[in-house]
Order: sequence, then structure tokens, then C-alpha cells
Amino acid sequence: GTIVPVTVEVADLAGNVTSGIVNIDVRDVTPPTFTTVNITRQLNFLSTASIAIGDVAIGFSDACGFSGALSQENFTCDDLGVNIVTVTFTDPSGNTTTDTAEVTIVDDPNLPFNAIAQAITVQLDVNGEVTITPQDVDNGSGSGCTGAPNLSLNQTFFNCDDIGINTVTLFADD
Repeated sequence: GTIVPVTVEVADLAGNVTSGIVNIDVRDVTPPTFTTVNITRQLNFLSTASIAIGDVAIGFSDACGFSGALSQENFTCDDLGVNIVTVTFTDPSGNTTTDTAEVTIVDDPNLPFNAIAQAITVQLDVNGEVTITPQDVDNGSGSGCTGAPNLSLNQTFFNCDDIGINTVTLFADD
């Protein structure tokens, strides 16, 4: 704590007065107070979500000031479902209060599927033919955290007439 010198003056009934200095040790022993709330966050189109301390803690206070921290602020597809986040407030004297909040992470059901294709090179077989599948050209198609759309191609069979660069369209849907 902080030592504060205080001058104390004492008088008796006869009017005699004396004084002295008394050191008073001032300490903050009261931890910060707050209440946690459980929340739900939807991932955005980048499949991420973030929270701030004010999203899960309300009514926080301390007479001498405080700082707050979260055990987790950023979320991805790996965090779908209920996540326990620890909320900690500490004042300048080192008094700490900790509690937990449930942060439920959900995917955005309205995101469209994205077909993400990659260029490939294939070799004709001994009969001058080759067949490709949607998985051959897929490069991470999906929607949000859903990585398993139905994939199809506008062309899967090639022969000697197709030697060279060919444009193939990859379709993704649910």
C-alpha cells in the first residue's frame, strides 16, 4: 500500500495539546466487480468472428481503475459450438476477479456456395482419352464452414480432339 503521514493533534480537558505524526498504510483490497453474459456470434463471410470484453462483461467497476482481458477474442470454423471464454479484470493494486462466459459460434447459413477451381494438366491414356472428376479441379469450394458442397463439371471427358487448353466450369451447390 501507500504510506500516508498524518498529523494527529490531541487535547485533554485541561487544554493541554500535543501532536504527532502517524503513518497510515492505505491499501486497495477490493477486487473489480462485473457480471458475465453468454452470447452467440455468427461467423462472417471470411469464416471469422471477434468479440470484445464489453460483449461478455457488463457492469464492470472498481474504485481505483482496472483493465480487462479475455482468454479468446477471435473465432473461426474450428470454434463452431459453445466456447468457454475466461474474463479477467485486474486493478492497479493487483486485485483480480475472474469469471467465464459462453460464446456460441455459428456458421452463416445464408452464405452462397463458392466454386473454387484450379488449373490442372492431364495426360491422355493409350486410347487417347482421359476423364476428370470435380475433385480433380476443386481447390476448396464451399460456403463458410461447410466444405462439402455437391460438385459437378460441364465437361469431364477429353480425347485427342481436345489437346491444348480447355475451359471447364466447376459448379458447387448444396
